[in-house]
Amino acid sequence: MTVDDERQAAAGAAAKAPPTPEFGPQIDGYQPMQGQTDCDPTAKPGVVEIRDLLRATYGRPDLGISRACGVRGQSEHKEGRALDYPFNANDANQRAEGDALVNWMLATDQWGNKHAILRRMGIMYVIWNRRIWATNTKAWTAYSGSSPHTDHVHISFGWPGARKQTTWWTGRGSGLGGPEMVLFPDGRIGSYAVQPGGHLHGRGQKKPGGLFTPWERLTSGGNCVGSPSVLQFADGTVGAYVRSVLGTVMGTGNANGPGSAFGPWQQTSPAGAMRVSGDPAMVLNTDGTVTTYAVLADGSLNRQSQKQPGGAFDAAWTRLDGGSFVGRPAVVRFSGGGTGLYVRTPSGTLIGTSDSGPGTAFGPWQQTSPGGGAMAVAGDPEVILAADGTLHTYVVLADGSLNAQGQKKPGGLFEQAWRRLSDGGMFTGRPSVLQFRDGTVGVYVRGRDGNFWATGNANGPGSAFGPWHTV
Repeated sequence: MTVDDERQAAAGAAAKAPPTPEFGPQIDGYQPMQGQTDCDPTAKPGVVEIRDLLRATYGRPDLGISRACGVRGQSEHKEGRALDYPFNANDANQRAEGDALVNWMLATDQWGNKHAILRRMGIMYVIWNRRIWATNTKAWTAYSGSSPHTDHVHISFGWPGARKQTTWWTGRGSGLGGPEMVLFPDGRIGSYAVQPGGHLHGRGQKKPGGLFTPWERLTSGGNCVGSPSVLQFADGTVGAYVRSVLGTVMGTGNANGPGSAFGPWQQTSPAGAMRVSGDPAMVLNTDGTVTTYAVLADGSLNRQSQKQPGGAFDAAWTRLDGGSFVGRPAVVRFSGGGTGLYVRTPSGTLIGTSDSGPGTAFGPWQQTSPGGGAMAVAGDPEVILAADGTLHTYVVLADGSLNAQGQKKPGGLFEQAWRRLSDGGMFTGRPSVLQFRDGTVGVYVRGRDGNFWATGNANGPGSAFGPWHTV
């Protein structure tokens, strides 16, 4: 391998693609090849959002969406539905970035859908580095136009994608983001989830043990993905925090407690910092401040806190550990003031660490989950601290089943095998677990059918769970 080959290989390994929202199996067909027929250069909303996504990922301004009607030639730019974004094919790093972008668009997703991102965005064709990929050929072919496109990637959208009518906008979060369940002081339960379209919704019980109200959209905007993190403050208000499609953490809150209106979204993660790749875990500290724990795009686990209740968050992430982590960490606060962190790895194991109190160092990571292969962890963990001081983990495994494991004594080893709580493999995402005042436990999780399912036990952690039912 030559020096140039080594540089190119290193650049390819470092190249990044934009973050991918969670989607269910339903997907758009291929856009028909429909060239420019009119002239309206106003940038269309879907193209603008993809431009902003590329800017956030690669940090460079685009080369334009619109083109004046008087310019010679036919082009979707004249209808505001084409985007040019700069990549220099003669620079190893930028060529690797351009390759990573188009490969991301054309990759097969977890449901077996070929060319998934391109179809979800409603893209007709992509031109890059002397080649064109188009929906009428479904393959790369040589491009012989006047520009070799070695200085930018050209993306042309069909009308549905340009107008934000495809599943990139309408299907975000469908079937994958788990619910966040909150137990209010009066015994009622609130449920919060990202629903299809990328909007955060909420609903609650009118009385303890009663039926849930219909879902209500809490905020405008459809850029939410994954599972939200919800906090109750001492004054009865509620704060909701969620990851955006651009890899930022956004927060909102209501002024009058459960059932009242939520305010506008505000970005809480550091401006210009590395994007968040996993859902955030928010923790309310004893002094009233909030701390965020999140996995960033490089796989590291990081923390960010408020200096005072209701104040701004730190201007930078504090790295807790490098390594290779994915998803949302589970955070547990112990009675002695220490914090336990549990997070999954790309290979599907859970590992944990803890500190002895605020400001103290975290110890070494230790694997806490059993098994691998078919028993690998596929969803983010939920970890609860039982009244007897033991920890209990709930996860969805690779076969879609919901499982639990616990410690036999406080601070001791976890069980060496998962206890299956569901008969079949019908679940996805992260479960949310509530401990009630009578010692019983409720488990809530999203099914692959898009519904939320629940079960509970009669005698607290470790006892048998009843049948599953939809909520």
